[in-house]
Amino acid sequence: MSRILLVDDNLDFLKVQLRFLESLGHQVECARDGKEGFEISQTQSFDLIISDILMPEREGIESIRGWRKEFPNIKILAISGGGSTSARENLTLAAYLGANATLMKPYSLTDLRQKLAELLGNG
Repeated sequence: MSRILLVDDNLDFLKVQLRFLESLGHQVECARDGKEGFEISQTQSFDLIISDILMPEREGIESIRGWRKEFPNIKILAISGGGSTSARENLTLAAYLGANATLMKPYSLTDLRQKLAELLGNG
């Protein structure tokens, strides 16, 4: 299957997503914030990056800009549940900056599986 980098600062959310993605046969690396995620992406290759938008250290928007610049062909799925601005605004900005797809939290595992199929051709 695919190699996926999963970046989110919510540990419980990260664990659920990790178990689900691994159950589908994907190899998954996790990062707890954008800075750690970006550092991991510099040393390993991935087919897909799934990144939250609002995180400490380095937010998803900044990371998406960096990933798009350094890895123009990598698929990026931006996820957000809101914050000081609405989740929809965050995801619109993420798409504008190069995310291939977006999902608003909370989303179902069925929705995630569908996005994986669209982005990776499997799920």
